[in-house]
Amino acid sequence: MKKRVLFVDDEPLVLEGLERTMRPLRAEWDMAFIPSGELALDAMAALPYDVVVSDMQMPGMSGAEFLRQVKERHPTTVRIALSGHADQELALRGMDAAHQYLSKPCDPALLKARIQQVGELGVGMADRGILGLVSRIDRFPSPPELYLRLVHAMETEKCGTEDLGRIVADDPGMSAKLLKLANSAFFGLHRQVASPIEAVAFLGADTLRSLVLAHGIFGGAPPLITKNLTIQEIWSHSLHVGMGAKVIAGMEGLSRAQQEVAYAAGLLHDLGILVLASWAPKEYDEILGQARAGEVVLDHAEQKAFGATHSDLGGYLMDLWGLPEALSRAAAFHHRPSLAHHASFSPVSAVHVAESLAWSLDGSPGFEAAQLDMDHFQAVGRSDRLEEWRQVMATACAEEAPL
Repeated sequence: MKKRVLFVDDEPLVLEGLERTMRPLRAEWDMAFIPSGELALDAMAALPYDVVVSDMQMPGMSGAEFLRQVKERHPTTVRIALSGHADQELALRGMDAAHQYLSKPCDPALLKARIQQVGELGVGMADRGILGLVSRIDRFPSPPELYLRLVHAMETEKCGTEDLGRIVADDPGMSAKLLKLANSAFFGLHRQVASPIEAVAFLGADTLRSLVLAHGIFGGAPPLITKNLTIQEIWSHSLHVGMGAKVIAGMEGLSRAQQEVAYAAGLLHDLGILVLASWAPKEYDEILGQARAGEVVLDHAEQKAFGATHSDLGGYLMDLWGLPEALSRAAAFHHRPSLAHHASFSPVSAVHVAESLAWSLDGSPGFEAAQLDMDHFQAVGRSDRLEEWRQVMATACAEEAPL
């Protein structure tokens, strides 16, 4: 089935240019080009669209308001915003309306690539309700102590970007949100960033202060109310997996850059659990209780209840947000690295090792039967490394996570 894409811009010349640029893709996409948000909403009421690409600064209904309406009325539609650098304040005010931001004028090749890639990890999910739930998410809960530590650090003159970055890099929710912004072409970076510390360094302390204090990017998420999983447990587990994955990646000869990818991927690998625990707490809490009692396997119960596992949902969300593919694939395949089809040991491999061992080592009752995908490790020539990996994870999980 063809992907349906809607382009919205009030400038006729811009729409004409988009139509010319996208013409070669008519065999792959069904496209419409509409000059206002009001007319675009009418068009979407008549026909469903997979992706909408909207200018932000339009008369009448602004792009931010249009995308908010799309978010509410058509939650499974992927929302991409186009904005000029002069409109930064407007873009920041509407940043939660879009999954991704691209800067104007937009490189046609980049626009095509983003439209083609976005949402691909959700293709196999039949339940449109769960896709809509994920599509609406714009932030995650964090331990309150960690957020207060970040605010206090930003108020300290001697605190630099590296110090701020290390605080953000201790938390999966804050890291995911900041990586979404840093990987937005709107901020002008011409390569992808996978490290939260690097993201803070790129954005700078002043921009981070504005994002946190003026725009509240890390606030407003509902607290976890699940009885069978606390924010401290998921936070501590994620941090242990990130630390362990980084060390294991180094042991197996991955580059320093790949080690940082392994850390970030480990930190973010269970975003899907945060999705379900935050936005479907009652139903998910029951599943968590059954899993902790050994009555069900967590992945199997999630698939039955929601039509997708937490691995699927985490990978899909990162894909929507435009995070580097290495991170989204590590989340999507952290229980099944064989499906990532890597010919050698990779950050996905390191995260799988760390995740498979962590629940039984970091003091939390296990959700998973900690089984390594030995077919994968035989394929990449690492089937004899289990004991060394176990020692690394025992050390990582023995360290107290810093709040």
